[in-house]
Amino acid sequence: LASVALVLFTSCQTVHFLTRTEYKDALVNGEYGSPKDSVLLFGYNVHWQTFIQQNPKIGYKFCDACREPANAGLVLSERFVKFLEPLPVGSELKLFSDVDNSSYGSVTTYYGIGGVDIVLNKPGLYYFDEKDPNHQNELTALKMLLNFYKGTGSDWELVIKKRIAELEK
Repeated sequence: LASVALVLFTSCQTVHFLTRTEYKDALVNGEYGSPKDSVLLFGYNVHWQTFIQQNPKIGYKFCDACREPANAGLVLSERFVKFLEPLPVGSELKLFSDVDNSSYGSVTTYYGIGGVDIVLNKPGLYYFDEKDPNHQNELTALKMLLNFYKGTGSDWELVIKKRIAELEK
């Protein structure tokens, strides 16, 4: 019975990138939290696509990645930052899927729903890139992230600028 429920649960999930318009509209309309009570997860050239937020106190939901620079038709930039919508402190994330695009096509890997990969314990920015444990690409990722947030008038834009200034010292 549990297997059937899992199949039904995952088969109805469509995995996609958030559109720039959807994300920015929600940001400007105040639908996302601020750097004082939320966490903005981002990574440079990462393949993750969807996480599941599974802290029962916050509620369960799929969190799809947004990408900057955005996809231009079938052409994918070789340099990009992916990020999730700002999530409440205490969010417990499990990587659900990732997409690897190459000249041979696109391969999606599904990881399922068991376990927790990341716990967002501290408000603000959270750089997550398993292939970059020393954060060598954090500054590059932040500059690309700022390109997306620039002009939104959000507190996130200010926090990103502040972190860039810290790393450039």
